[in-house]
Amino acid sequence: MPLCLVLALGSIWGTFRFGPSGSKAYLAKQCDTLKTFILDEEMAGKADWTIYKRQVSEYLALDVEANRTSLVESMVTSVLKVLEHDLKIYERMNKYPSCLLESRKDELPTLLDETQAAIDYLNTSFSAETGEWNADFYVDYISASKFLKGGEESADARAKN
Repeated sequence: MPLCLVLALGSIWGTFRFGPSGSKAYLAKQCDTLKTFILDEEMAGKADWTIYKRQVSEYLALDVEANRTSLVESMVTSVLKVLEHDLKIYERMNKYPSCLLESRKDELPTLLDETQAAIDYLNTSFSAETGEWNADFYVDYISASKFLKGGEESADARAKN
């Protein structure tokens, strides 16, 4: 009986120590899954961002005296969709810090906070009734894959060295 207990405890310890969750293959699979998730979310987010940028162009083309309230409301809706995709990406990246470049990990909490703050502001405090919008808001769409190990930034860093 004691021998069975020792063997059972040994097998449990071995599973946790050498099992799939601690292996490099498992970590690589997690990072691949994260990358796929990011690419999928970015595809949807980029489509919404393209709509938003088109709306910004329309906004800038309108006469300052024109009623721009409905266009600003549409822009808010579009940019909220983009920010929600971004937030999902940052939250998922936060769950898998081992997949991120060391040089970029420190940026993630700020991105999470700023994205959530922007969403909260647009949902609760922003008034489209003024017809005013900061056309410089969210000018460029930047891929989160630059945060991942093996991503574009790490290739750039290797090329510089």
